[in-house]
Amino acid sequence: MKSYYLLMFSAFFYGCTSNLSVHNYSETKYDKLMTGYVYSNEVLKFHENTFMPIIGFEYMNDTIKSITLYRSEGQIEMSKIEFESDVELKKMFDLPIKQFLKLENNFIEVNGKVFSILERQNNKIFCMSRDTLFIYNIHK
Repeated sequence: MKSYYLLMFSAFFYGCTSNLSVHNYSETKYDKLMTGYVYSNEVLKFHENTFMPIIGFEYMNDTIKSITLYRSEGQIEMSKIEFESDVELKKMFDLPIKQFLKLENNFIEVNGKVFSILERQNNKIFCMSRDTLFIYNIHK
């Protein structure tokens, strides 16, 4: 009988934790701009700061599907195969081909690194590390 109650308690406790692995999502990395700096027309205002997009990734089943580079002359789209063949770009951005994302209450874990969630808007999650803003768009 004790093991029955222990099993029920474990199932209840497990059901109450909000730990969710996400396998399909996009991620965009933004750098904070100094006041008055203009790089391109693509800027984002967030919490009284201005950010410019640097790079975006599309992940399907935890694997990079495509990459978007943001440059002053516009966006550059790359497939996973194109990205893998560009050794310099891979070194510059140090991007993993496989990335594992977990959501847990007010935190997001990306390949073992944990970030506080600053804000949620529908399927978007906003996190910061120093002067870099990360936006995760969760695909359902």
